[in-house]
Amino acid sequence: MTLSNPWAVRQLSPTRYAAGLTLAGGPLVHRFEAGHRLVAGVTRSGKTYTINAMLCCFAGRPDCAIVGLDPKMTGLTPWHGRATEVAQTLTEIDNAINRCIEVMNLRMVHLANQGRAHWTPADGPRLCLVCDEFADLAGLNTSAIDRSAPAREVIEQFKAEKSNAQIRTANMATIARMGAGLGIDVVIGTQYPETQVLPSQIRSQLDVRLVHRVTSKEQLAVCLGQGRADELNFKDIRPGVPGLMFVTGSEDHEMTELARSAFVDVPDVARYAARTAFMAWSWDDLQLLRSVESKARHDLQAGSMSSAQASYVLDTAA
Repeated sequence: MTLSNPWAVRQLSPTRYAAGLTLAGGPLVHRFEAGHRLVAGVTRSGKTYTINAMLCCFAGRPDCAIVGLDPKMTGLTPWHGRATEVAQTLTEIDNAINRCIEVMNLRMVHLANQGRAHWTPADGPRLCLVCDEFADLAGLNTSAIDRSAPAREVIEQFKAEKSNAQIRTANMATIARMGAGLGIDVVIGTQYPETQVLPSQIRSQLDVRLVHRVTSKEQLAVCLGQGRADELNFKDIRPGVPGLMFVTGSEDHEMTELARSAFVDVPDVARYAARTAFMAWSWDDLQLLRSVESKARHDLQAGSMSSAQASYVLDTAA
């Protein structure tokens, strides 16, 4: 993807992409197979821009499937078309999470039948499960509660919604724990990096941490761990500098360093999503365990992909 600014999202190698700069002047690198990621930061700190820049790195790959969980109903909206689904209501989100678990289980059986432990590009796409505001997933769906009901029923509804929120969080933790070896990467974005929002079973699975402005040292410790937080000053991420962050955890950024994300605005994202929509994976594609090649041939025969698009996909996969 080419942008008319110095923060261009660009490919550095087959699996490495630059989407910003470090304070030292090097590229801010996103690796396609880097594992699970945390993107944290208060409102207007640049968190959603960072998530979108990351997705722009990967959306041009035919071996990338994207599933968005967007309870705010804003951040991931431009990815409709390129994504398998952008779920917005909590009911849609629960269904999307359950379908991801189904895909994960199918992949597990597939590998077990072949006597293998790890998903490879030849097996099918990496599935990128992106949540832009995890706090809303971990919270209660109060809109589902009928407050006009008798008090006893309202209490029971609150209990049921609390249980649903716990199940939702547990399911995300299961995907994060088991998905890495099955070609599933989780990206969690949140404005509220607190222990009650990001429980330890989630935090312990997050490999790469991209931390924008937070409001306290305690929040920084939740994001980076107490040891790293003690070495840093959370006030180094100043208000009014969107995209500025601490980054750590990847092969390219083993030491915690300051970086600034590429700025990719919503129209750019929407245009890029539209241009790459022919590479979108359906739930049927994922559940049938289609490879990149078999999907291209299927879509060409079905008329949902042109011969030029199919050739591009097959040449890229080769």
